[in-house]
Amino acid sequence: MPAPEDPVTALDVIPLFVSGLALLLSGFVAWRTDRRATKAEQKARDIATNSLWSDAIEATIRVMSDPTREDAGDRFQTLGVRLTALVDARPHWDGLDTWLSGEMLLGAGLRRQVSETLSGNPTEDQAMKVVGIYGDWGQALSNNLRHLRNTGFDQKTLEGLTRRSTEAGRSLRERHGWPEPGADSNLQPLEGN
Repeated sequence: MPAPEDPVTALDVIPLFVSGLALLLSGFVAWRTDRRATKAEQKARDIATNSLWSDAIEATIRVMSDPTREDAGDRFQTLGVRLTALVDARPHWDGLDTWLSGEMLLGAGLRRQVSETLSGNPTEDQAMKVVGIYGDWGQALSNNLRHLRNTGFDQKTLEGLTRRSTEAGRSLRERHGWPEPGADSNLQPLEGN
């Protein structure tokens, strides 16, 4: 005949209750920790991306100052690097690369226009006009970068900016009789792109 079981006492239940409570508490702490870590990771990404926007805007402003200076080419290259880094950080922004490529081509054309005009014997008004147009381009690019940084991705805005920069660049090249970019290039896209 089996022996009767000992009755369950409060001393037997208390450790089970405390263990269950500890399990619930540790699960809650793990959830909160994961949530905080996710927020911190997102904040770090946002800070890095904001830094890229600021770097691109700063490079744009540096390019605007006196396009005839000796280091103007270096400043223009730095702008290209900063804009490329920004595009790489925003791969889901369809059209950002196309717009910024159009802006770089337009800026290069305007720099060339300034250089060719100033290498001749321009009047003061002619010199001021071409330098002013170049400065206006840089100011517009800076303003548009700041706008996109503050408002976020907008496909229609990017399409409009791309259309305007492409048309302005094409018009500038046609006016001066310059070839289209890449017209004499033998570079081909990588396979699969």
